[in-house]
Amino acid sequence: MDWNHLLLQDLGVPVGAEHECPYLPERQAAERAFLAEALPPDFYHSLMDHGWRRSGMVVYKPACPGCQACTPIRIPVADFRPNRTQRRLLARNADITAEATPCTPTQEKLDLFVRYQTARHSGTMCTNWHEFSSFLYSSPIATAEYTFRIEGNLAAIAIVDVGRSYFSAVYTYFDPDFEHRSLGTWAILWFIQRARALGLTHYYLGYFIDECRKMNYKTAFRPFELGNGRGEWTRYDA
Repeated sequence: MDWNHLLLQDLGVPVGAEHECPYLPERQAAERAFLAEALPPDFYHSLMDHGWRRSGMVVYKPACPGCQACTPIRIPVADFRPNRTQRRLLARNADITAEATPCTPTQEKLDLFVRYQTARHSGTMCTNWHEFSSFLYSSPIATAEYTFRIEGNLAAIAIVDVGRSYFSAVYTYFDPDFEHRSLGTWAILWFIQRARALGLTHYYLGYFIDECRKMNYKTAFRPFELGNGRGEWTRYDA
């Protein structure tokens, strides 16, 4: 089967109903989406290269009316070089210990997630067990979880999808008491180093939206590559 041809035709998935855009005010958003029970990692790799992402078991691609602001972004990990600020952040967090943990929900993880959501998003995202489990711990592909601790205290949890040549960021949540540690940025640096050590080629960061200020951090990791949703990538070094 010619998957690339089907991907260029967006798999024949219809566009869903329009709704308020969560990133750009006064704009309407819409997606193509389908439910997947299992996806081969290489096929999901092709999906990401063609602009698709997943949330839980739902695979989706923006199809917004008159807007193409959501741009896939990834880091070529072998070429990445941290800047001065990033080197300082790595040094400041050198005491953090990392452990691969079972990618399953627990009450401790939910408690941390609720604290994070309350501090960062006023608790507007999912905060009950079912939504939490479906959002972060249901996956149609291989997924890994890492737990980060500071002096034995749970500081952050990061979840990534794993393919033969890539990591793909799913979600990172952390203890608000460690806000000064910039753990979200630090986790990206950690995964870039981890991907390089494992011989992976890319770390996918989801979408970048140039007009959305809260996504500006994604272009601080240089070089980065932006996709056109048709399997083609453009590299940006400076």
